[in-house]
Amino acid sequence: MIVMSFTTAPTPLWSLYAQRDQFSSFTVTIVFAAYALAVALSLLLAGHLSDWHGRRRLMVSALALNVLAAVVFLL
Repeated sequence: MIVMSFTTAPTPLWSLYAQRDQFSSFTVTIVFAAYALAVALSLLLAGHLSDWHGRRRLMVSALALNVLAAVVFLL
């Protein structure tokens, strides 16, 4: 649940970014659409990797990458 919450952590910031950088609502919509497209493409292209390399190995590396991303986001 904590890992899933980090995927939505930047969402409230987009209204601040839009205000500060004068993004239009269309630009913010494009950002969210690009995120959804990237998630769908990554599932399509990398979803089979756990079948080849094992679920545990990929889960551990994915969690480590998520922790690293959270630290970068917080800094």
